[in-house]
Amino acid sequence: MILALLLASSTLCHFTPVTVTSGVTDRVLDGCGVANTDNLLWHLDRADSLSALDGHASAHATGRGAVVYVCDVGVMAAHDEFARESGSAVIAGIETGKASCAGGNDVLEPCWSGDGNLLLFSHGTAVASVVAGKNVGIAPDAKIVAVRIIGDETVWVKGMEAIIRHAFAADTPPFQTAIVNISGGVAFSAVPKFEAVMRKMIEGVDADGNPDPNGKRFLFVVAAGNVSQCVSAADRTVAVYPGALGPMIDGLVTVGGLDRTNSLWSGSCFGSAVEVLAPAEDVFVASISAKNRYRYQPEFFNSGTSYATPYVSGMAARMLEVDPTLTPRQLEETLKASPSMVIGLPVPVDPAPVPDRRRALR
Repeated sequence: MILALLLASSTLCHFTPVTVTSGVTDRVLDGCGVANTDNLLWHLDRADSLSALDGHASAHATGRGAVVYVCDVGVMAAHDEFARESGSAVIAGIETGKASCAGGNDVLEPCWSGDGNLLLFSHGTAVASVVAGKNVGIAPDAKIVAVRIIGDETVWVKGMEAIIRHAFAADTPPFQTAIVNISGGVAFSAVPKFEAVMRKMIEGVDADGNPDPNGKRFLFVVAAGNVSQCVSAADRTVAVYPGALGPMIDGLVTVGGLDRTNSLWSGSCFGSAVEVLAPAEDVFVASISAKNRYRYQPEFFNSGTSYATPYVSGMAARMLEVDPTLTPRQLEETLKASPSMVIGLPVPVDPAPVPDRRRALR
């Protein structure tokens, strides 16, 4: 069975639970097609459905030529979701700290020992699979660069500097604008040094990180956060940075979550900082327990703005395939102007006209 071909038309799929440890169960994807009744890949279905989900997904673009930097805990490059005839869709890894896997490579081979570590260190692989997974990804032809960042603002600044160096490396696919996905946060207070680097990267930088409008540009797509990361359980506004900066920076998009009914996901932070919404509830994502497995337990670990964020990154990758010259500002403009509720506030209004590049979103 060639699963990727089946998934081009059907999001109705079947899975088998697999016991990993006494406390963790993952899933194996068995197949997809009309014989199944569970709209397991509903997030892909939502990408071309303005109203009711129909069990099918289609796209005018697949992210070919786009580069997405996934800033997280590492990505399992050998996972089946990233397998391509030419090699892994995860083309490189950037390490910003000290490796913890004995004799291994934390960036491209995340290790785990114990249930908590499995759930934690699967996060980056899960996020990357929503961007460019061949079965579960929004932009399966995009390229992923795993950036392992665990630390404070200083570490994050070093991470951005490393991204800039990678962007200009001889073996990096050429691009004018790339995407930086942050499905977490840097801090719960202002991050002025990180913000300064981010603003430069949005507007364009040279190989040394100096401002250059003709250099490489970067769209930042960042999570709004989940309920435990909001200001409080009563005040659900965005507290995590850089998500809180979304409305203040053109070229940075703050993403909240949607549920299967196309309503605000109950676990999402929201408020004026949230600029777009995308699927966050029960999203089928990759695990690192084995290269053919997907997360299953507990429910919280399959839901979150962590997965809404790479969904929007994948949409931006589709747009860059259609027009690689788009700037971060233009990408954000089109994302926010899309008539699809999946990446816009769930208010049924008549959309204003936007450029034809919007076609890549559907």
